[in-house]
Amino acid sequence: MSQLVNNGREPDVDLLHLATVLRNSHKERPHFFAADFFGDPGWDIILSLYCAQGRGERLSVTVLGRSAGLPQSTVSRWLPELIDKGLIERFKGEGDQRRVFLRLTRSGHGQVNLWLRHVASQLALIWPMA
Repeated sequence: MSQLVNNGREPDVDLLHLATVLRNSHKERPHFFAADFFGDPGWDIILSLYCAQGRGERLSVTVLGRSAGLPQSTVSRWLPELIDKGLIERFKGEGDQRRVFLRLTRSGHGQVNLWLRHVASQLALIWPMA
């Protein structure tokens, strides 16, 4: 699901790679700051889903919590709001209809792509690509 950006104004960038770098750097913040200094669980959930979808992975609620580095209770509290805002959706697994997975909606995925393109263009102003 990653896309390359090159319309003459934006740098070539693999959006999945950029999202992965941002997600990993976000998870590494506790090495530099107190763990409770930041709190952005909705964004952690969205980036984790974006990266998983880009790799072709499906995340259950339990796996999403581990992937985002969040307690299960936090994920469960945030899901209704993210679903209501049309950013993520639940879906059933093909083989086992009892298993429920989460993914970004088409709109949610598009919004993350737009944001990543914006970040890439801002970074290109600081560090132009060769």
